[in-house]
Formats: sequence, structure tokens, C-alpha cells
Amino acid sequence: MSGTCYLPPSVRAVNRRIDALSSRPPVQDRVIAVLTDTSTDEDGYTSTSHTPVIAFSTHEGTSVTAYCADELPDPTNAYGRGATIHYTPNDPPCSPPTSRHNTVPAHRSRALDIAFGVVALLLGVAAVVVGAVLL
Repeated sequence: MSGTCYLPPSVRAVNRRIDALSSRPPVQDRVIAVLTDTSTDEDGYTSTSHTPVIAFSTHEGTSVTAYCADELPDPTNAYGRGATIHYTPNDPPCSPPTSRHNTVPAHRSRALDIAFGVVALLLGVAAVVVGAVLL
């Protein structure tokens, strides 16, 4: 029965993400820098993160510079690359820009989530049937 519990919230989350992308106006941006942050934890392990900095102009002509932490694929090599992003019109500098790159993975994620839910449900039903037969 885990598949029935897993399926609806996951599908709703992906649908909300796609709706958010569709409701924001698209603009072209350019990655103007990539910030590299290196840190070492108490065990001596070093981790490095790369955060692209993008610049774009809103439809009203406002210039915006923003971090795009989790939206662009391959952030390490993103410098100079352009993309279509979506921003919140009422407060573009404070709203995280959302890349259109995430639409395809979101649709793919929805299909994988549905497939996983169906498989989990079928396995659960099969386990119940096998249990009933063995009794």
C-alpha cells in the first residue's frame, strides 16, 4: 500500500512546480559569474559548490542580478551561457528565478513517480495474494 501513499503527493508537487513555471513571464538571461565555495568539515572532507550568478532585464526594463543556486544544469561550466528563466513580476530581485530547464526533468520525474507508485502497489497486492494462498 506504500505506492498509494507515495503517488498523490509526488504528482501534486510536480504539478505545482510546472504551474509555477507556467505562471511566470519568461525572459532571456546570461550567466555573468560562477561563485565557487569550498568548505572543509570537522572530519577533514572538502566539499565544493558552484553557484551561477545571472543577469536579466524584466519586461518593464528593470535590470536584475541574482543567484541561481539550483536551477541550471552543470553550474560549473555555466559561465557565459544563456537560458530562458521565469521570475515573479511583483518582486523580481527577491524571487528566485526559475529556469525552464527544469520543465523536462519535472515531466520525466512525474512519469517515474507514477511508474514507481504503480509498481509498489502491484508488489503490495502480489504480496497479499501470495500470503493468502500460503495460508
